[in-house]
Amino acid sequence: MKYGDGQPVKLGDIVSVPINGKCHRAHVVVISSNEYLPCIDEDTVAWMYSCGHLGSEQVLVQWLADNPVKEWSDANLPTGAIREDYAPMSDTLSTSLLGIELLRRK
Repeated sequence: MKYGDGQPVKLGDIVSVPINGKCHRAHVVVISSNEYLPCIDEDTVAWMYSCGHLGSEQVLVQWLADNPVKEWSDANLPTGAIREDYAPMSDTLSTSLLGIELLRRK
């Protein structure tokens, strides 16, 4: 899986996620190929895959500041995003890489 500029996506990457004309910082905690950071428990990962919340071309990001979509309806989310209302980690977003830019590697 690669960003728009061709760089490979890696766990822990700090990224910029565009939402309604603003960019929000997050880090990649799950990659669709069953790679995830130790801070994500295996039950959460199993739940995401079994419910279809993480497709083959998606990542799960965890916000580095306040969750910008916490109070929004699904219509306000970026293209390809699924709000994780029922996920144990409520400060996450499952999304495609469309528009997401790598800011730095951890």
